Amino acid sequence: MLSSNEEAIELILAAIREAGFLPGKDFTLALDLASSEFYENGRYIENKKKLQGKPYKQHTAAEQVDLLAALAEKYPIDSIEDG
Repeated sequence: MLSSNEEAIELILAAIREAGFLPGKDFTLALDLASSEFYENGRYIENKKKLQGKPYKQHTAAEQVDLLAALAEKYPIDSIEDG
C-alpha cells in the first residue's frame, strides 16, 4: 500500500524509466485530484480513509495550492485538474 502522494508519483516515474523513457522529456504527468471528494468544511483532508491508523492531514485552500505548486516544481507535471 502506498503511504503518500509523492510515493505514488515516484512509482509512476519509475515505471516510465523502466519502460525506457525519460520523465519530463518523453512523458509528463497530468493529475486529476478530484479534490471535491476530500474537501469538507473549508478544509482539504488527506488520508480521508485513514491509512494505517495515521491521523488525517488537513489543509486550507492556500496550503493546498502551495502543496500542489511544490509537487509541480519537483516533478514533471504539466496539468493539475480539480486541485
